[in-house]
Amino acid sequence: MESMMMIDAIQRLGIDHHFEEEIEAVLQKQYMKSSIHGDCDEDLYEVALRFRLLRQEGYTLPADVLNNFKNKEGKFKQNLREDIRGLMGLYEASQLSIGEDILEEAGNFSSLLLNAT
Repeated sequence: MESMMMIDAIQRLGIDHHFEEEIEAVLQKQYMKSSIHGDCDEDLYEVALRFRLLRQEGYTLPADVLNNFKNKEGKFKQNLREDIRGLMGLYEASQLSIGEDILEEAGNFSSLLLNAT
């Protein structure tokens, strides 16, 4: 997780071009890990960050990794309201939708809650 957060910080600072090889190595490892083991983390921020970083670098990653954060009725769980960092990550990840309904729903859900705070 630390390496993913470091990549995010480096990209936000705009200096990621100095670390292209290192970033690619970390992302490749994260992609392999999520492909083999799935993404069954309980932390919304971690899952959303991994999804966003991989997707924006061109990795094909299914958006159904976000289904872990839905209840039996198919709605995002209410306890996510308290996780501001996770909601920010979810919103940013939703911006990389390629037509997936779950990402549109995630964007609407997170936007509504973030604007309410």
